[in-house]
Amino acid sequence: MTRSKILYTETQRFSQWWLWIFLIGINALILYAIIEENIAQQHLSNNLTNIVMQILVFLLVVSMSIFFLANKLNTAIATDGIYVRFFPFHRKYKFFAWDDIQEAYTRKYKPIAEYGGWGLRHKKVNKDIAYNVSGNMGLQLVLKNGKKILIGTRKPELVQEALEKVKKYQEIGKSI
Repeated sequence: MTRSKILYTETQRFSQWWLWIFLIGINALILYAIIEENIAQQHLSNNLTNIVMQILVFLLVVSMSIFFLANKLNTAIATDGIYVRFFPFHRKYKFFAWDDIQEAYTRKYKPIAEYGGWGLRHKKVNKDIAYNVSGNMGLQLVLKNGKKILIGTRKPELVQEALEKVKKYQEIGKSI
């Protein structure tokens, strides 16, 4: 990732209880429907196409659940910039160098009103990007080219401390 000094790292996953209840409920409902359908048709001749379709639907729903389980937002604040990776969308870290960042600060935001929810979100109007998995606190980056990047965090106080350390490193570097 970087050869510079890492001041802060955070890994986040989707952990909203309502999301997991929804996914478990959908999986259970589909499985129940498949079992019920096959028990009801036990005396009839089973249609192979129907069974294959049921299995495919069940596998699709389970795959969606596994996909949410695999999502992971990694953030690192280092002396050379900010690294972010939203797996499985990004295989490599996205890097934002301090030289390209006009402003960096923590802020409260409204995930649904501002970005349409959680995840990897793009605003179509101004092409702002949000990487978030839960909560309403984030690290706001304003790039020198005008683009805005919001990276969700569950630990805004630690992010703010890391940003202050970066400022000290930059001041020391300028005086040398």
